[in-house]
Amino acid sequence: MNTPLPVDPLYAMFTSYTSKFRQYHNINHIAEALMNAQKLKKDLDLAQVHAIMFHDIVYDFGVPAGQNERKSAEEAAKYLKEMGYPDEHVEDVCSMIEATAKVLGPEVPDLSVREWTVCGLDLYPLGTTEAAKHAVSLRQEMSHLDFSAWRTGREKFFLMMLSKKYIIDGSFFLSKADYERWHNMVKTNIYSELADLFSRDEELLGM
Repeated sequence: MNTPLPVDPLYAMFTSYTSKFRQYHNINHIAEALMNAQKLKKDLDLAQVHAIMFHDIVYDFGVPAGQNERKSAEEAAKYLKEMGYPDEHVEDVCSMIEATAKVLGPEVPDLSVREWTVCGLDLYPLGTTEAAKHAVSLRQEMSHLDFSAWRTGREKFFLMMLSKKYIIDGSFFLSKADYERWHNMVKTNIYSELADLFSRDEELLGM
């Protein structure tokens, strides 16, 4: 009887991230995180690279908070074990993947510096000039929602983010000035997107 070969993890990852419905959480999102790591002089270890590669490999709509990240960690564990990585490495990767859900909650989580690095790279586009372009891609990805539901969800998410003491820990940034500059840019981007979203009522009413 032939023994089936294990699925190549890189092929599995590429297949997941290139699914036609993924307009934001796709292979470009992973590449951008890794490129920003270089730009921000982040000396990533292998576990951090694996965490970034696998952190969105499962992305289902309408599931409870944290479920996608938990399932992504499970998928990462499966593939990394097939590749022969030790349990400690796999557990480390899974912990960082699941941390990416914690930073999306209403409270600032207690994370290690290495976890903040991975989470920071995931969230970093929020405070860049690319934010508006990414918002368009995310809207396309969530096209199953009508405009009202999309706007309500974005408003809720943004208000939660703005209510937090900080979004990314200071340890992620090269300096306090960079920390402040990034967080100020996040606020600018959020207010700009909210203004655009709520101007749509006037457009629909012909005002």
